[in-house]
Amino acid sequence: MNATWEYLRYILAHKWNFIKANRIGRFRLGLRVLLHDLSKFSPAEFRAYRDKFYGPEGLQKTPEVRQKFDLAWAHHIQHNPHHWEHWCLVSNVSGCQPLPMPDMRVREMLCDWLAMSKGNLLNMKLWYKKNGYRFQMHPHTRTLVEDWFGITYDREAE
Repeated sequence: MNATWEYLRYILAHKWNFIKANRIGRFRLGLRVLLHDLSKFSPAEFRAYRDKFYGPEGLQKTPEVRQKFDLAWAHHIQHNPHHWEHWCLVSNVSGCQPLPMPDMRVREMLCDWLAMSKGNLLNMKLWYKKNGYRFQMHPHTRTLVEDWFGITYDREAE
């Protein structure tokens, strides 16, 4: 199967997993389930994602493909506020100053993570425990996420 069809199949499978994750996690996202990640179909993202993840192996790692993917990823997080990176106010002094995410966007982010885990709550929780400390989220956002996971960290020790 060629790269375009493989990537299209991936997007549609992710959207289907997102719809199922919404039900599993009881996120109550309404029409957001249909609008989720539509920018992945856009010219600003589609080809770069396809080439990075489904292009010939030698092509995937070239500087040109990497640069195009970086631009596509920047476009994606700018147009999809369910990513915590969307809520980073960039400053030349402090780097990223995390802003609080609206609850609806936090629920959509959690649903996205669950969809990426193909509905496996345990895998999602293990993934977050391994990687979540790197996410530059506002304390309120982090609390919402960790409350949903049922994770309690000693926030005083941070």
